[in-house]
Amino acid sequence: QAPPLDPVSDTLDFTLDGERWCLTGGFGDLRACGLIRYRYDDARAYDYLNGWIMHLFLNAMGSGRVSPRTVWHSRDGRYLLHPIEDAREQLAALLGLYRDGLHRPLHFFPKSAWSYIVSDGSLSKAASTWTSFRGYGEDRDPAYRLALRGIDTPLNDAFVGCATTVFGPLLQIIEDDRLKVKA
Repeated sequence: QAPPLDPVSDTLDFTLDGERWCLTGGFGDLRACGLIRYRYDDARAYDYLNGWIMHLFLNAMGSGRVSPRTVWHSRDGRYLLHPIEDAREQLAALLGLYRDGLHRPLHFFPKSAWSYIVSDGSLSKAASTWTSFRGYGEDRDPAYRLALRGIDTPLNDAFVGCATTVFGPLLQIIEDDRLKVKA
């Protein structure tokens, strides 16, 4: 209910394998209590991913005027992300994956990766999501099919590494009653 603060933005500098990278972002709707997001639909992997990236940036900015927490409201509930100490390191890891993805196809598929993480690392649950997620599995995505042509098992060690890097730290800090039922 508090009014939004003035817009804030920042550019964060990173060094990845000797290369300089900059990540620029901003928020026009922060409140003193933190970042509040909502979408009138059930929470999906992309909602968790978007909220996580925004939360990391908010924490890495370190604005003293804003509590570094995020609340995401959806039709089926809400989740809360608490402040974290290592936001810059987490962002650097995600930027590293992005950098790798500019050179070769990454084995990161958000729906399957989220399913893998919330099921305590079950590759069979991830495979089920990969092939038949609500009638449209990620295996049917034309971009994935093109990028992964010739690869028999896309849910391999590279997939596990990406899923763990992206969503693993999120699962350590998230407060979401919906996940207690699934996990």
